Amino acid sequence: MLPRTPTVKRLDARLSGPGSVAIVEAEELAALERETGLDESALILASLAWAQRWARAPLSKFEVGAAALGQSGRLYLGANLEFRGLPLSQTIHAEQSVIAHAWAHEETRLRVIATSAAPCGFCRQFMLELPEPRPRLLLADIGPTTLAELLPSAFGPTQLGRTPALLCAGPHGLRFVAEPADIAEPELARAALAAAERSCAPYTGALAAVALETDDGHRFCGAVAESVAYNPTLAPIQAAMIAAHHGGARLESITRVVLVELEGGPVSQLNLARQLVAQVAPGASLSRELLARIPSDPPA
Repeated sequence: MLPRTPTVKRLDARLSGPGSVAIVEAEELAALERETGLDESALILASLAWAQRWARAPLSKFEVGAAALGQSGRLYLGANLEFRGLPLSQTIHAEQSVIAHAWAHEETRLRVIATSAAPCGFCRQFMLELPEPRPRLLLADIGPTTLAELLPSAFGPTQLGRTPALLCAGPHGLRFVAEPADIAEPELARAALAAAERSCAPYTGALAAVALETDDGHRFCGAVAESVAYNPTLAPIQAAMIAAHHGGARLESITRVVLVELEGGPVSQLNLARQLVAQVAPGASLSRELLARIPSDPPA
């Protein structure tokens, strides 16, 4: 429990859960250190109580909060998201949420990740996609640790000859297959294309992203984040919903969704996007645009 300093009071009022933005700015974190006398690690662990306000757990009733300190000094909050009526495999874990939330704000490296409960094996595997040096981990019940300690003898990207690149992949040099006049939602599609340039699909090459818009006109984007173990992969519709849910929007307020994905890719994100949109925002429209790589110039 944090002492009720002026900054704590302001943050406690502002970080109210869905409908508010789940970010503690760098200057606010510095003010907390000055006012409370607590160090950075203690404050990040204390912020997990705020992060849990974004949990959506109608099935498990188990609310998990996560916090990630970006290279920028910003502290991002995230929580688990469950979807009634959909398979449990569509659940978004808190660690995925907080990583994707930071990624949506163009962080390219995370210094610390903290969680209110020990990460499950699924999340430990997902975090292997983060580039070196990997973030320090703070677990509410255990204290500081590392991913190597949590997941020894891991099967990771290097086993398939890949370098972990989540948060820093791209640009990929993509363009629309369709002519501009034939794109149904041009502005939203361009936002999705920009997100696809940062997508991370080293195992299938199936680059993809989603841009969505809410009823107040705000837009949020997310891209695919593949895992070497395949199942922990975060789909672009999930990443975009994470950005919206933690960015001040409510998922039921989504009105338009555009998926962009590489033409002829070995996997498609369309069916999952349809499932999630139909469950969360059944009145929203969903369209898809195909992408191609821009040919590189031949050597002179």
